[in-house]
Amino acid sequence: MALTAIILFVILFSFLYSKEIKQYVITSLNNNLDSEVKVSGVDFSILSNFPYASVNFSDVVVKEPKRLQTDDTLLTAKEISMLFNIFDVISKKYNLKKIVLSDADLRLKINRDGENNYEIRKKDSTASQGNNFKMELEKLQMKNVHVNYKSIKSEQDYTFQIEDGTLAGNFSSDKFTVAIHSNMMVEKLVAEKVNWVKQKKATIDLALDVDNKNDLYTIKNSDIKIAGLNLTVNGIIHSPAGYSEYDLNTHAKKADLKSLLSVIPDPYAKELDGYSYTGNVYFHSSIKGRSDKKQKPVFIIDFGTDNSTVSPKNSTFAMKEVKLKGYFSSRKTGKEPVTYMHLENIHAVLQGRMIKGNVEITNFRDPFLHIDADASADLAALSKFVKPDTLEKMSGDLVAKNVVFTGKAKDISSYVSSGNVQLNNVSFKLKQKPVVFSNVRGDLVFSKNNLKVNALSGNTALSDFSFSGNLNNIFGYFFAENQKLKIDAALQSEKIDLNEIMEKDASSSLHDTVYKITFADDLSLAIRVDVDQLHFNKFNATNLGGTIELQNSDLATHALQFSSMDGSVYLQGSIKEIRGDSLVIQYDASIKNLDITKLFFQMGNFGQQVITDKNLNGNVTADVRFFSKWSNTLNCNLDKVTATSVLTIESGELVNFAPMLALSKYVKGADLNDVKFSTLKNTIQIKDRKVIIPSMEINSTAMNIVASGIHGFDNMIDYHLQLLLSQLLGKKVKNLNTEFGTIEDDNLGKTKIFVSMKGPAADPKFSYDSKGMSEKIALDIAKEKQNLKEILKKEFGRNKEESPVKKDGTKKQEELQIETEEDTPN
Repeated sequence: MALTAIILFVILFSFLYSKEIKQYVITSLNNNLDSEVKVSGVDFSILSNFPYASVNFSDVVVKEPKRLQTDDTLLTAKEISMLFNIFDVISKKYNLKKIVLSDADLRLKINRDGENNYEIRKKDSTASQGNNFKMELEKLQMKNVHVNYKSIKSEQDYTFQIEDGTLAGNFSSDKFTVAIHSNMMVEKLVAEKVNWVKQKKATIDLALDVDNKNDLYTIKNSDIKIAGLNLTVNGIIHSPAGYSEYDLNTHAKKADLKSLLSVIPDPYAKELDGYSYTGNVYFHSSIKGRSDKKQKPVFIIDFGTDNSTVSPKNSTFAMKEVKLKGYFSSRKTGKEPVTYMHLENIHAVLQGRMIKGNVEITNFRDPFLHIDADASADLAALSKFVKPDTLEKMSGDLVAKNVVFTGKAKDISSYVSSGNVQLNNVSFKLKQKPVVFSNVRGDLVFSKNNLKVNALSGNTALSDFSFSGNLNNIFGYFFAENQKLKIDAALQSEKIDLNEIMEKDASSSLHDTVYKITFADDLSLAIRVDVDQLHFNKFNATNLGGTIELQNSDLATHALQFSSMDGSVYLQGSIKEIRGDSLVIQYDASIKNLDITKLFFQMGNFGQQVITDKNLNGNVTADVRFFSKWSNTLNCNLDKVTATSVLTIESGELVNFAPMLALSKYVKGADLNDVKFSTLKNTIQIKDRKVIIPSMEINSTAMNIVASGIHGFDNMIDYHLQLLLSQLLGKKVKNLNTEFGTIEDDNLGKTKIFVSMKGPAADPKFSYDSKGMSEKIALDIAKEKQNLKEILKKEFGRNKEESPVKKDGTKKQEELQIETEEDTPN
């Protein structure tokens, strides 16, 4: 019976008041709001929010106030319910008691001029709303509401997702207390371009006294819990027209260190990843001062810890007895309105050894730093906390005494430093390189922007070094952009093996080592070297001395001298990196008495296989000008090799040289497999993949010969030879009429023949060299004329130029031109 009565009451109440209440609410909204409101449906119910009668709006869109003249949206909601007391409705007193906001997106904004978009009531709304409609709001309930507050004027951007929340109070009174409770996910709290809180769960229980007449808001002993950190909040906010005044305080006693560090802003929190923390901290913050178009309030944090522990994750090392006092302010002083942080009395014990210091940072956007520190540390333990970018692992002892640095990060002229660092028994491995440095000892001194190395020594598996000098602009290199580290130093060593130090290409195998050369473009160096032994690939040198410079990806050597291959070498030149993957190698060299076999072997036969270390013996003295292009994995571009060499070879020997072997079948009584000669002088050129050999006389154990020609890198030859007829095998020559013509030995050994060798070096084609003969005759005529002039001048003192002497009886070229040595001018 009671249920039937309730149903009848609901039906009757809805029938009598539905249309009237909806009309009052819609009319009131239109009269009181300065915003355009769009809804897809309006429904009246007394069951959905019983014991309240409710007007439910679905798919609501509320635009920003018309005074802002924008088309932006303030609020979208799947549903907004406005609740009224049922008995008030019967009495036709439409007092709004409660609002329920569900599945909504609220976008609060303050523009550059300080105008907000959330004051949507008309200024004369009290007079226009009517006598029967009143807003005696007691509670605002939110379910799944996404809120964004953005102040362009003050550079603040707050976003949070309210899972469920309530604001309860007598909102229609001039003075009232509102109780706020909310469970939410704080997505971001950005202030001055720093995200102070990111993706943290929070709970708010806030008691707020509101004085609407005086625009005064007082927070009393309210609690905020965020990421496990419990904070107590007190203070006032005074917001009359045009400005706001703040005096807010937040504190936490014995807060968990891990929870506190979890809310450190992103720019600073990255350095804290990978560590675990134990211990408690104290924490107090305040916001004080006026906020208007000219100024902002001051945000201050005091914090510290007495006895905490920090450990890298998955490590046995722990930094114990961590103590410090910290202070942060968004405004250092009235005259210096910039951020300021001071960490003082920093103290920690690592593996029984003490680290202490102080840090000051002024203006986070353009930092001015002051750091002082004293430390005694085991580097194996310290490297777990301070991880160098270029080192894979490290061990040994470091002692830093009175180390001080002061300066503005972007102004290298302001850098001042001092202090001393001692290294003892240090070992380390470079990232992505197999070489391990060990037994490193050093005495380092900071001065201004430089680091002076009084002594730094150590060794690798195959090398040792002793280094002294200056690392200039060391702080500029680490703190400022586009800065170079400049090294001016001396290097001494008993032995350096570059094979273990240079970078190997990833494509290398154990049997085919490929080295890769790259130059750091932010490094400039000048090193004076004194090395007893140097090894690289097949190359070996001793007593190496000179200067090596690196500037703008150009590695140059100056007056570099060393002993190698049983002789001595003087080098002046450069290796320049171009396009990031190419090298230009350009050198002038003066070499003396080098073993030519060792020279070709150690230099990889200069990238060619025309004549190799297996074909040569002897000692070479030469002046060489060499130019070439290589890949950074040391593959030579043979098209770009050019060289000029003025050389002398003494006690020379040609072994199994293909062109000589091809000639051997025409030379009687000679073994051309192994041709020895006393001295050979010439100027050799290399260009266009060819070795160009000017005319030279070779007096060897096998035969005497005058030779010139071209030998290509593809082993194709074009040689011109002058041979003594007496050295040729007559029978074989007679059988080769198409090559030499009909020739008989004159038994005098004084007749010459001109021969051309062309084609593959292993199987050349021989023929009569008419061009060589013509050139020889022309050269002899020129010599004869010069000799005659000298005789006339000497005998008769005549200075006039004589007409050319004509040589009669020049033999007509037929199949073969033969010149006797008796007819040849001396």
